Amino acid sequence: MNNLTKILITASMFVLIGCSATSEENQATKVTKKSPRQGEEVQRICNINGWSNGERNSLIVHKSKRESFKLTLIGMCDAEWAFSKIATSSISGRDCITRGDKIATDANGSRGATCTVMKIHQWLPEKIDNK
Repeated sequence: MNNLTKILITASMFVLIGCSATSEENQATKVTKKSPRQGEEVQRICNINGWSNGERNSLIVHKSKRESFKLTLIGMCDAEWAFSKIATSSISGRDCITRGDKIATDANGSRGATCTVMKIHQWLPEKIDNK
């Protein structure tokens, strides 16, 4: 009975250690994955004249036809449901968006649900493969 107890304890320790290591590896790969279109981080963007849906928890805003930026959001708004309008509340008080500003979409504006801008990155155009 004593040997059986030692074997069971040792086996359960290996199982627990294996589960723990797998979880950390999966978290590390999630953190390092980013879109190849994501460029350098910027501090602010001014004179926005349009937007489109981005990846999960993000919104793509357009400064011009050639310049776009990805806003990484956190909070209660759903950027995927920004159909006809978005509202911004800027800390700087200018026509600019900076980190910490609030954004509401038309789907969540009536409920008072907003998101906070956590990061702003340049959003690079898609590369066209000539194959």
